[in-house]
Amino acid sequence: MTTIRLVQPDDDGDLDVPRRSSDSTAAKNTDVASWTLSHRSTTALDQVGLQLWRGALLLADHVLDGQLDPLLSNDAGKGLTFMELGAGVGLVSLVLQYCYPTSSVYATDVGVDVLDNMLANVTSTSSAAAGPAIHVRWFDWGDPFIVPAHVPLRHHWTEGDKRAVQDEVDVFLAADVVYDDEATVQLVRAIDRLLVTKRKRLVMALEKRYVFTVAALATVAPALDRFETELRRYGRLVMERVEPLPRQWLLQYERTNELYLYMISRK
Repeated sequence: MTTIRLVQPDDDGDLDVPRRSSDSTAAKNTDVASWTLSHRSTTALDQVGLQLWRGALLLADHVLDGQLDPLLSNDAGKGLTFMELGAGVGLVSLVLQYCYPTSSVYATDVGVDVLDNMLANVTSTSSAAAGPAIHVRWFDWGDPFIVPAHVPLRHHWTEGDKRAVQDEVDVFLAADVVYDDEATVQLVRAIDRLLVTKRKRLVMALEKRYVFTVAALATVAPALDRFETELRRYGRLVMERVEPLPRQWLLQYERTNELYLYMISRK
């Protein structure tokens, strides 16, 4: 379990970091928002959604800093619908709900264990007064909206869900979803299917991972390189780097030089 805490700004707009008092018994801010998440430190490749990745923390900071607001189609995010791809433990979806409490969020991934863990996190830490407005759904990038028979009905799509995603979502989000060649090919295909108009955008955070290859005799980031190659192959999608990075609102991670934000849209 990890508890993710939000740093609140003070009256001057500076980040007000919670500090222990001299007797270490109380925090300076007692009303700081927090999310307690169940996750694992290590997993096999097919269960990476059970880990809490640094890219998700960066993307959550991006949402908390109000950087999505220029992309929204109405005031204050009222009635908006978001979709997160590869939502993992659910942090970004929970932060979306916290920042836009009247909106609906579709938190998607694959693997029953991953989805059940995400649902437990959402149910226990949701900020919605009337219950979670986060819908945990199975979404296979290679076969969107098709759910295998063994998946519990709680993770299936209704026809209303599908219409909401296709008609109402303008902003899709994803964090640290580029890690495997086959999955990357499927991911780009799914992005192409989802971003059907120029109005729709995908905001993606990732931590660039470098390896040394004998073939190139250089240190490269093969996962990101493959992703960019697939985007170019489609020819309809464009990826732009988002700079500068947002202020850091969450304390539980270190900002490294390998953390990046991107915006993907249709040409």
